Amino acid sequence: MSDRRSVTVPPAEVHERLAEHLLIDGYRLVLDVEHSHGSWLVDARDGREFLDLYTHFASAPLGANPPGIVDDPVFMALLAGVAVSKPALSPVCSVIRPCRTCSSWRVALSPSRTR
Repeated sequence: MSDRRSVTVPPAEVHERLAEHLLIDGYRLVLDVEHSHGSWLVDARDGREFLDLYTHFASAPLGANPPGIVDDPVFMALLAGVAVSKPALSPVCSVIRPCRTCSSWRVALSPSRTR
């Protein structure tokens, strides 16, 4: 078993701390995942909102915390189960096991394999 520890870094220090170990040449935003909404990203350092014109380079086409998704506990439980494996349109089909409240199994196919 690995010894993992949790580290808390204040939002104002995130870029400085990461720069000690990584090349930090991206946006200066520290994303506040909880308070971002729709097409608006919230900077955790000062609460400023920024219009997300890139939709996270198309990885978040529905925006941040989309209504109808984040307030659906059944879907969120299913999403959490899928997210731990982070499938990213792999050419591998996967079976998604149902959560306790789901009634059926679902199969996720990547777009390249649905033809």
